[in-house]
Amino acid sequence: MTQTTSRVLLALLAAFLLFAFVRPVWADDSEKAQAAREIAVDKCKTPRLAVESVFAPEQADQVRCLGGGRAYALQVELVERIRAVFSGRATIDLDALPTDPDASSPVVVSPRFPKVQVARQPDGRWVWTATSLENLEEIYRQNMAGPWVSQLPDWMKAGVGDLKVWQILALLLVLVVGLVVRKLIEFMVQNRVRQLVDRMGQKWASNLIGVFASPGATFVSALLLGVTYPWLSLPLWFGAFLGLAVQVLMIFSVVWAAYRLVDVLSERMAAKAEATDTKLDDQLVPLIRKSLKVFTVIAGVLVILQNLNVNVGALLATLGVGGVAIALAAKDTVANFFGSLMIFIDRPFQIGDWIRVDGAEGTVEEVGFRSTRIRTFYNSVITVPNAKFTEAKIDNMGMREYRRCFFTLGITYDTSPEQMQAFVEGIRAIIQAN
Repeated sequence: MTQTTSRVLLALLAAFLLFAFVRPVWADDSEKAQAAREIAVDKCKTPRLAVESVFAPEQADQVRCLGGGRAYALQVELVERIRAVFSGRATIDLDALPTDPDASSPVVVSPRFPKVQVARQPDGRWVWTATSLENLEEIYRQNMAGPWVSQLPDWMKAGVGDLKVWQILALLLVLVVGLVVRKLIEFMVQNRVRQLVDRMGQKWASNLIGVFASPGATFVSALLLGVTYPWLSLPLWFGAFLGLAVQVLMIFSVVWAAYRLVDVLSERMAAKAEATDTKLDDQLVPLIRKSLKVFTVIAGVLVILQNLNVNVGALLATLGVGGVAIALAAKDTVANFFGSLMIFIDRPFQIGDWIRVDGAEGTVEEVGFRSTRIRTFYNSVITVPNAKFTEAKIDNMGMREYRRCFFTLGITYDTSPEQMQAFVEGIRAIIQAN
């Protein structure tokens, strides 16, 4: 991946993280909103269901019974902290929690933390109260870092905004260690493992190792950050930001690896295309490479949006409606695209063929998604839209079995008629013999 591409992707990463905190709520129609409320009431209709919700496998179900009206990213981080406090249900006796929707409110979640409660709302839902969530956040901070933070000097306990000095220093240390680990892994893979594989003559395996070296090192660094930051007892908003950053970085690493893998696969396909008789396969490989890269980036963006709680289905539906208008406005581009498909399927010509089409004549140099480039005999380049090839007559001179040529043969003035006749008969015999 080039430096420019890396910068663009990092800029997109920053934009996604900013979007997670400042984006407006995605508007649903009234029927969908009503259906969502009914689902929420059904899944939070008893104290036990409300408590169990934070341990659900689906992220949307985990935050469904949280009160306080926090942003989605903050709710996701808060669920992780609730799980850490209760050690994955270990300190909760679920059988002791009421299963009656009309139970007396509020209900204490665990006798160990009497200030952590779920309460019944006017709409019938049981939710973790805002006060309980604040208490849980404080419990989390004390349990995760309390025992050893108390041993730190006073200047490290001083506050800088919402953060403590020791938290800032620890976070910087984690980031530096992550960068060092990334560089170390990348160096070992590129300069040790890959060289070893090269000496074994496994070129294909060596290329694959090169593809996954940098993305894999980035993935490990993100994983290291994800494992360590919960122990820093960071403020909820900052922890949520880092949690999102870790998720996006891990997805980015996978997309980056897939993006680079396309180049390796394309080189493999290009080598096989060179072994075929047709030259059109050589032109098809770059088109496949571009298509796979676009698909990889789009898939990565959709996965990131889904992790940011964007309704991808509604977004795609909206784009589908807008796509109709775009398709009408870009019908010529669509026609050119299908024209390129016709060229690759029907193969009326190959790269290097001499053709005549729509007043253009010359040698085919390149076939793209939108147009075909023809080098004329005046050494100029004509770009013909591929849609023309679906309706125009294509005269392929390169597919001729024979070629008619006109020659002017000079003879001296003293040549006799008999000699001329013998010369013509000799040429005729040569042509008939070949």
